[in-house]
Amino acid sequence: MTYTGITGFVPGPPPANQQGIGCASNLDLSGIQPPGQPGNCYTADGQLWIGSTSLTAGGTNSKIGTLTAGTGITITNGSGSITIASSAAATDLHVARFIVASSTAGTGANFTTIASAIAAAQGTGINSTVFIQPGTYKENITLVAGINLCAFDCDSLTPNVIIQGKLSFSSAGTVSISGVQLQTNSDFFLTVTGSAASIVNLNNCFLNCFNNTGISYTSSSGSSQVNIGLCSGNIGTTLIGLFSASSSGTLKINSSSFTNRGNTVTASTMSAGTLNVNNCYFEIPFTTSGTNLITAFANSLVATNGQNSICITAGGSGTNTVNNCVFNSGTASAISISSTLKVLNCSIASQNTNVITGIGTLSSAGISFYDTSSLINTTTQVPFILTNDAVKVTTPGAYPYTTIPQDAVILVDTTSARVITPLASPTTGQMHRIKDNTGTAAAHNITVTPSGKNIDGAASYVINTNYGSIDICYNGTQWNVL
Repeated sequence: MTYTGITGFVPGPPPANQQGIGCASNLDLSGIQPPGQPGNCYTADGQLWIGSTSLTAGGTNSKIGTLTAGTGITITNGSGSITIASSAAATDLHVARFIVASSTAGTGANFTTIASAIAAAQGTGINSTVFIQPGTYKENITLVAGINLCAFDCDSLTPNVIIQGKLSFSSAGTVSISGVQLQTNSDFFLTVTGSAASIVNLNNCFLNCFNNTGISYTSSSGSSQVNIGLCSGNIGTTLIGLFSASSSGTLKINSSSFTNRGNTVTASTMSAGTLNVNNCYFEIPFTTSGTNLITAFANSLVATNGQNSICITAGGSGTNTVNNCVFNSGTASAISISSTLKVLNCSIASQNTNVITGIGTLSSAGISFYDTSSLINTTTQVPFILTNDAVKVTTPGAYPYTTIPQDAVILVDTTSARVITPLASPTTGQMHRIKDNTGTAAAHNITVTPSGKNIDGAASYVINTNYGSIDICYNGTQWNVL
């Protein structure tokens, strides 16, 4: 070791009871005599004097003593000072305090299991996030309210943080899991149980039902929730589904997509509470049942044509609604109803003789069929009653009257003979209803004379019965009386 900056000091091995600088003990400079100073000036612990000012023999500025941990070092020069604080007094400013990696070597992580990181985060008593580095974690984990899980690296379409095991939650509060692939290991990958208001949010996750149904939701609390958003997933084998739910709470699936590479025909089941599905794509069937169930599918596609299975089996006595959805069931019926199902503005593709079947009640409007079959064979069919759609009703103030496209109903005053002239350049499908409004058309006829067009092959059509009316429609060539 080389020592510099100490005038007159000749390096050599330290005495038996001394250690070099940087070793376990401190360097004792007692016995080192500066040039021009009498005797041994370094006799007491204190400060190390650096400079040309003379030292007083036996003075306090003579020796480097032992520094107690946590005290720091202070260098004073006149009225000013420089303080080197103890590192123990520094504040930990890390945002990510709980980082998990399967091996901590070179990763910056401080935990090797997710469970141990959750336990440490719980010990702080504050809400925290556990960050998980890429890898497969074979763990069964008890979730803790306020302790969220987040994949540290989300640069793949399929999350490369895989939790292969069961996550269980039964406490009151909320847990969010983001960017993680949850994979079954011959058991559910998520169970929400008990009677507390448990809320689990799955955000941007991949739900891999590899060898078991993925979610078991049995909480008896009506305030509990399982919210699935911006997720994708797959059913990997037969005889399993995405979820089995009998909770009194709410299961929501929004903006998510699930494939069915295992070709299962086993339905995901909901027997209580509320199921709310919006803007999703499924290749799996659904079955609903129960007395208090509310289900709603909106703006979604259910395509089970790959397995030729029923898309939705609506059972129980609760309320089931679907609107603006598309169903494709292949050779199977698309919908089976044993309760009441309300269907509005949906498109259905099925090659089965009965596209919609069952012993229940179908209440519907605006269904279109785009495969080979269109038969509805439910026990009861109730069409929706549409409101009066605010059609334009016109009472001309002067005659002859030339119609405009918005004239749906034209009420004619027949106190004199009248002429109605349909517009000269109608679009195909344009319709008008023309009616005697005063009940004297027998004496004062209404003559309908299209401008440059025929009406049922003639130049005009006459209404000559009291309160008589006609509906006319332009077919692209002429007007037809309906």
